[in-house]
This record gives sequence, structure tokens and C-alpha cells, in this order.
Amino acid sequence: MKEKYVPSASALSVLTEGRILAPGETPQQMFSRVTDTLFEIEKTFGTPDRKTADLKQLFASYFVGKYLSPGTPTLTNAGRYDDFALSSCVVIPVDLRDKQASADRIKDFYKQNMGSGFDLTPYPDPVGVLQWLNELSAQETATGNYDRYIGNMGSLHVTHPRIGEFIRAKREQELIHFNISVDVNENFMEAAIAGRPFELADGHIIDARTLLEDMAECAWANGDPGIIYLERMNRDNPVELLSSYTSTPPCSEMGLAPGETCQFGYINLSKFAKPEGVDYRELAQATMVMTRALDNAIEVSRGGFPHPESLLLADMKRKIGIGVCGLADAFALYNIAYDSEEARTLARDMLSFINYNSKLTSVELAGERGSCGAMTSLIGNKYYDRFLEKKYSRDTNTVGAAQWQALGQQISETGQLRNILTTALPPTGRASILMGVTSSIEPKFEQATKIHPLDHLKMIAALCGPDGVYDEAASKTVNLQSKATVQDVLDIFITAHQ
Repeated sequence: MKEKYVPSASALSVLTEGRILAPGETPQQMFSRVTDTLFEIEKTFGTPDRKTADLKQLFASYFVGKYLSPGTPTLTNAGRYDDFALSSCVVIPVDLRDKQASADRIKDFYKQNMGSGFDLTPYPDPVGVLQWLNELSAQETATGNYDRYIGNMGSLHVTHPRIGEFIRAKREQELIHFNISVDVNENFMEAAIAGRPFELADGHIIDARTLLEDMAECAWANGDPGIIYLERMNRDNPVELLSSYTSTPPCSEMGLAPGETCQFGYINLSKFAKPEGVDYRELAQATMVMTRALDNAIEVSRGGFPHPESLLLADMKRKIGIGVCGLADAFALYNIAYDSEEARTLARDMLSFINYNSKLTSVELAGERGSCGAMTSLIGNKYYDRFLEKKYSRDTNTVGAAQWQALGQQISETGQLRNILTTALPPTGRASILMGVTSSIEPKFEQATKIHPLDHLKMIAALCGPDGVYDEAASKTVNLQSKATVQDVLDIFITAHQ
């Protein structure tokens, strides 16, 4: 390919030390194998050669120019391991009561460089299971056979009888391969805020406020546990009745059902921030080609999923996650403060535009390739009950509620939608370094602790709250100064809930 992929020194370090490059491989060779792999699959859909060449050229130019990047598991695996999927994350489908069978399956997913999630709620001793899983991760890491750090999420529902022990797990022992989160629901949070008692699954009555304070104290001490709302995530799951979320990836950017995976790719927002204003024409093009590339990645992955449930769900949902990076860099170009209403408005405008255009492309792809399997079901599919119209009912400066309504009606009338969801906000850690910009929707790290916690929360709410503009959740840090107290953390939990 004529495009020259030239990484910066820090990007080259990530490519090398992160083992994204194969042994002896140059960055240019990596770029070519990834781009070739993602677009050679177009042949299976009968895409005309000229159109394929044009799409590949467009993607390659954006990739080289650091306008976008596939997720690092795709960069690592594509065209290198023919029997690997290109997915970034998974909830591994295992029954952890059978440790030997579980260990074999878990290792099959780990070696494919996926971040993994586990729902520990079904087990009577969740902390014991957590310890075993962490030991397994440590043992596998020690082999040196993995191209990516083994990271996991362990979640437990707040009604579990041993929830208190779980909350303290990382305070009392080293569990370096796990983030842990308490899956709270509305009833618990309302009881905690009001100071009411709360009933656990075994009938035991506890003081909800005390339990939430315990979460805040442990989070203040070492960052864990976090809080997730699978109840709310499933509210935004268009096929909740067909495939309910049970846990999340390590950074909680989306809900996943057992066996479900997701392809991630990232758009660098700063590249579209021009002195005369955001170049939305270019952003639409980048969104289109990224959506297509990620759908292609699912097709490339079909022969590489370690478990048939993953292939079943990939065919059923074809879920992709277009994330972003460089948001704070875009703010800097326009001299906009991160904690301003102007910043939140710009973020909403750019992300709603990406979300809407990714759906337009998904509808177009369905016309060319067929819809995902879930769209054949009228029962249990919220797209046939005004899902888009209800979720995106607020105007932004780039996409109006009327446009969402028209698109939602088109989908429900034709049944054409290739990807059940298309957008999420992962942390964009290594990919943002490859593109030389700030990660995800975070501020610049020198400024992060100077921003009031409420303003961090306002950014999350603007993009992923009840009136948000994106499909899934956001991996977003609320930075605190060293003088912050447990009460500060508790206030953040409560304000985030509200």
C-alpha cells in the first residue's frame, strides 16, 4: 500500500512492548496486514472490486492519518492468527463450579487478547471464586504467552448474602488482575439514600446506607469496588428479553451476555476540529468506514470464536462499539474549558453525529448483507417498539429528534439493521497513545484533578445519561485530589445515581 504508517516514539513503544507487532514485524507490515484483512472479507459479500478498493483506500488514509484506529486486539490478531477472533471483550460463558473445564475455556479466551467479565452472583462463595480466577490469571501471565495484559471484571449483585465480604475483597488481599463492581439496583440505592433497611437474597435485613458507605470507604482506599447498574444497562439493551446482560468488560463500557463479544474501533475527534468548525462531512465518512470495518471484523472473527455461544451471539447481534478519543484535544483547539456547558454541547454534537451516522451505515449494510439475526424477532426486540425514538428524543445541533424518529420508523418497518448497537465509550488506552491524543472522553491528565467531581459526572451524563447520545456506557474516571474524603466518594456515588 502506498500509505506510510509512521508511529511516534511512544506509539512504537506501545506496539512493541504491547506485542501488537508480531516478532520481526514492522509497523508498516502491521498496518498492511490489518487493513488487508479487514477489507479482503468484502469479497464474501460480493462487494464490487472497485468499491472495495475505494473503501480500503479511505480506511487506510484515515488510519495512517490517525483519524481512527481499530482496537488493539484487532491490531494484534488480524491477519496474524487465523483462528483468533478480533474482539476486544467478552463475558466468558462458564460454570465456575467446574474449575477444570472453566480453566480450559477461560485460557482459550485469554489467549485471544480479550478483556473478560464474570458474573459471580450464582456462586455461594464469590470471593473464593474471585481468588481462584485471579490466581489463574497470574499463572497464565507468568507463562509469557500472552500479547495483552490479562484484565477482568468480577461483578456481584448487591443482594448476594456475602456482598459485604466481596466489597472488602480488594481492600484485604491482592487481586491485581481484577476490577470488581457491585451491581446495584434502584431499590438498593433509594434505600441507601433514604436510610432504609434492605433485604438480601437470603432474607437477611441489612442497613443499606451502611453498605453503601462501606463501598465508598473501600473505593476511597484503593478504587474498588466500583458500582454498575446492569438493571439500567438492560433498559438500554434492545434485545433484553432475548439476551440479557449479566456482566461487563473490565472497564464497564457496556453490558454483555454470557459468551457475547464486541469489536471496538476509535475515532480521534481532534482531527475533525478545524479552525472554521467541526468538519462533519469528513466525520460522516470516517464513521461510515469504521462501521463497515467493524462489521467486517465480525465476519473475519466467525471462524475464531473459542465457544459456539460467541458465534451464535455474534450472528444474532453483530454488536460493534465505535468509541472516541481526542475529545479534550478538540476542546483545546477551540479554547473551551472541559468543565463548561460549551464543552458538553460540543461533545454531544460530535457523538450524536457519530451515533446517528453509524446507524445509517448499519441500515445500508443490512440492505447489502442482511440484518443481524435478532431483527427477525418481532417479540422481545425493542426496535419494533420505538426503541430509537424513545432513547434519542432530544435534539442536538447535529441530529434532531425527528431524524431519529424517521430512522427508527424505517428500521421497524423494514427490519433492516445490521448491528444491534454501534457505539460505546471504552477507555481507549493504547489506541489513544497510537494516535497521540487524550483517551476517550477524559480531560488532559494535568487538568483532571482541577475539575470538580460534579463536572466529571456532568460530562458522563451529557453523553450516556437518560438524555444521552450514545448507545452504551462510558468508561470515565472521576479524579479526586489527595485531600478527598470517604464522604466525597459517597457523594459521587449518590450524585451519579441521581
